[in-house]
Amino acid sequence: MTAHPHQLALGAMLDKGVETNAICWGRRNGKTEAVWMWLLGLLDSEPDTFVVMTAQTAVKARERFMAHARRLDRHYPEDAGGPKIRKGAVVDMDFQNGSRLWVVAPDEDSFRGDEARVVFFDEAQSYDKERGESLKQGAMPLLDSVDDGQIILAGTPGNVRAGWFWDALNLGAKEEPGHVSSWLSAGDDIAAVDLDDEDVWRSVLPGIGTITTLDKMRARRAGLSDPAWAQEYLGIWPKVLGETAISAEAWENTCLAADGFPELPDAFALALSVLPPNDAASSLTAAYRDADGHGYVTTLHHQGGTAGLARVAGEILTKYPRVRLVYDGIGANNEPIKVLERDTRLRSRVHKVTSGDVQAGQAALVRELHEGTVFHREGQSGMDTAAESLRWNEAADKGRWFGFKKSGADISPLSGAALALWDIDQNVPRKTITKVHKA
Repeated sequence: MTAHPHQLALGAMLDKGVETNAICWGRRNGKTEAVWMWLLGLLDSEPDTFVVMTAQTAVKARERFMAHARRLDRHYPEDAGGPKIRKGAVVDMDFQNGSRLWVVAPDEDSFRGDEARVVFFDEAQSYDKERGESLKQGAMPLLDSVDDGQIILAGTPGNVRAGWFWDALNLGAKEEPGHVSSWLSAGDDIAAVDLDDEDVWRSVLPGIGTITTLDKMRARRAGLSDPAWAQEYLGIWPKVLGETAISAEAWENTCLAADGFPELPDAFALALSVLPPNDAASSLTAAYRDADGHGYVTTLHHQGGTAGLARVAGEILTKYPRVRLVYDGIGANNEPIKVLERDTRLRSRVHKVTSGDVQAGQAALVRELHEGTVFHREGQSGMDTAAESLRWNEAADKGRWFGFKKSGADISPLSGAALALWDIDQNVPRKTITKVHKA
């Protein structure tokens, strides 16, 4: 493992023993690698040292662990003095000096009853305010009986200026007691930064010339919208009020006038979504992509309740014989689907998806809206309301998904948009938008 100067500087910061360490670096700077180098050195050199590590999900934490476990197996195996590594139900590594590192799910209960010299939270920006507070309450007692115990929070800028990670960064920047920060950012306001100035890039991307190259960063810049580039690489936290999943800026930037919005192609994906738990509203949403990969989502039908929803869906499928309909197989969606499937001509074109597909589609839609690669049409009030209200629902080790109850509004148009966009990418061949129909 090669430590570059900026990574060595981070190690020196961690060596100071400050209790809460917040690290906010843009992509391709090697922050996670630097923390792992420091942790492995700590474990190998200090006897009876205990480290707990987690990430945005248990799966992601395990993936990070396995990457370093494989490296240790190759270059520092157990028979050469390296740690004993377990990769089964228990995921940990035990060093021969009595030190140990183990991986847990990002769940408050995962930390109860233990103590640790270091607790490392990777991708800390993924925790919303409520979840971050819960994890903080679970993790901090692990340090109570350890003289030099430390918390490490590492990540890129989140979508909201709130939560444990955001607070820790600011407390460290102010040199408040018990807090220190390593924060690489081009500024506080995207409007005040020349996003294409390569000198600005170099000032906040020490990975250029060490871990990555300037040519690769030019390629990344060409493929990202201004907000996405500023957030992911230049370390600028977006100015978003509240905790909505979609920023007002991103929604406005991806809105196309009706006369500039491409009409429906022959092949698109159609998604049915019903608002739980009392079926108060429902929608049918279409998604499609052009030859350049840009996505388009539009509501074809939006109503109160579900009466007649199956009939409208059937009419759309009949009109567009190359279209398939997808739905999330939860209770609220099943009743209109049962009605629709009675038509034997349409039954084979109706497809239920898994909860994992739903989460993947929702994450992709929000990400692409912020990157500026998916567009919606102006004048669709139902979708606008959904975007203004949309909030995430999160659970430890289960990821996150659109929170129907937490959003406090009808978000069925966006729920359908996410699912239809996912289906386009998985199951519908991409077509150039040339042959169109009126929606």
